[in-house]
Amino acid sequence: TLNGFTIQNGQGDYLGGGILLENDFEGIVNIENNIIKDNYANTLGGGLYSWRATGSVSRNIFINNSTNDGGNAARLNNGGINFYNNTLWKNESSSSGAPLYVQYSDHRIINNIIWDNESNDFEYIVVNDSPTIEYNIDKNGYDGTGNISDDPQFYDADNWDFRLGTSSPAINAGDPDLDGDGEDYS
Repeated sequence: TLNGFTIQNGQGDYLGGGILLENDFEGIVNIENNIIKDNYANTLGGGLYSWRATGSVSRNIFINNSTNDGGNAARLNNGGINFYNNTLWKNESSSSGAPLYVQYSDHRIINNIIWDNESNDFEYIVVNDSPTIEYNIDKNGYDGTGNISDDPQFYDADNWDFRLGTSSPAINAGDPDLDGDGEDYS
C-alpha cells in the first residue's frame, strides 16, 4: 500500500520514473491518494510503470510526468489494475505519446479525468488490447460507455486546484456502480 505520499522528481533510465513495479513483481498493489509529479522515464511510464501487478490505483493526481515514448502519466502492461478516480494533468511526451498507455484487457480504466489546457491533437488513452475504459473525461475523446470529452472545469488546475466548478460535466457523470455490487448510486 502506498497512500498519501508525494512522489516527485524521479527518473527512470528506461521505465517508471516515479513508481516502477518490476517484471518479477506479481503482487497486489494499492496506490491511492498520492501526488505523482515531475517524474521522467526515458521510454515508458513517466509517473507509473507496471509490468504485471494487480490491484488498485485510485484517487491519485498525476501532474507533469514525461517520457520520450508514451504512458507519460502511467503505462499498465500485463496484470489487472483498477485505475479509478485519478486526475492526469499535463503529462507530456517528446513524441506525442499518450498520457495513459494500457496494454492488457484485464485493466479497468474508470472515472478518470485526463486533461490539459494545451491544443494537442494526439490520443490521451492508447490501448493494445481491449480493457474496460468507461466514464472518463478524455480531452480528445475515447469511445466507450459514459466517456466524454468536455472540459472538466477545474477551478485553477495550473495552480493545482483540481476542485470541480459548479457546472462541471464531471459532477454525477461517473460509473453509478463502480464496485460492481449491483447497487446503483446515481
